[in-house]
Amino acid sequence: MRQVIADIVKIEKDFYSEVVLGQPNGDYCRWILKSDSWGGAIELSILSDFYEIEICAFDIKSTRMDRYGEDKKYSNRIYLLYDGIHYDALAFSPFEETLEYEDLDVTVFSVDDFNMQAKARDVVKQINKVRIEIILN
Repeated sequence: MRQVIADIVKIEKDFYSEVVLGQPNGDYCRWILKSDSWGGAIELSILSDFYEIEICAFDIKSTRMDRYGEDKKYSNRIYLLYDGIHYDALAFSPFEETLEYEDLDVTVFSVDDFNMQAKARDVVKQINKVRIEIILN
């Protein structure tokens, strides 16, 4: 994914300028290829377009949801959880309370599945509540 991002940024130099990237285009391309570099909104937007999928990223601290690709009319979406440092995919199991069938977890959903979006938001609220309880104790 890092290579995809670097390639697109390099090709679209006029759009991904120093103003957008916060550093010269070539420097950014070298930076994003390093394994200790972490992306954010720019990278999620690029990946949404490249994979033609809507990406909904929840910040578990604020419970805010940022959507990438929502104006592109993609048919599928994924949900990510952001903890302030790292993004993790939100996966739903078709089975109750088991890790035995983890390879059957679902991570891609229809953009029309508003029930799944509500479930994702509920998970984020639960994680946020637990996080606050841990901080207070």
